[in-house]
Amino acid sequence: MPVYAMSYFKLPLGLISELESLLMNFWWKKSESSRGISWIAWKRLQYAKKEGGLGFRDLEKFNDALLAKQAWQILKFPNSFFAKVMKARYFPDSSILDATPKKSQSYGWSSILSGLDLLKKGI
Repeated sequence: MPVYAMSYFKLPLGLISELESLLMNFWWKKSESSRGISWIAWKRLQYAKKEGGLGFRDLEKFNDALLAKQAWQILKFPNSFFAKVMKARYFPDSSILDATPKKSQSYGWSSILSGLDLLKKGI
């Protein structure tokens, strides 16, 4: 799993779909020539174990949660090197909670902003 990349970049939905397809094929496919039988829906396998699933993660939601964690780290530890660099570059006169998208921002920062939206919903 590309967890490190997922914690800094918003993965495209096509890539997430491909990764989930690979996971499904691993669990359901018998061999290269036969498809295998899906005995239970994939969404059902993503339920927690105590709810009857296997606890597989929904990769899109997991990606969003990791990005929200990065935004939380900037908010919680403003004196870290990463937070200081991001503040100087993207929100020099305000808090990260007031940060807005800029015209010339990096893909990493726009990804963190999508996590920030999720964080704001929780706050």
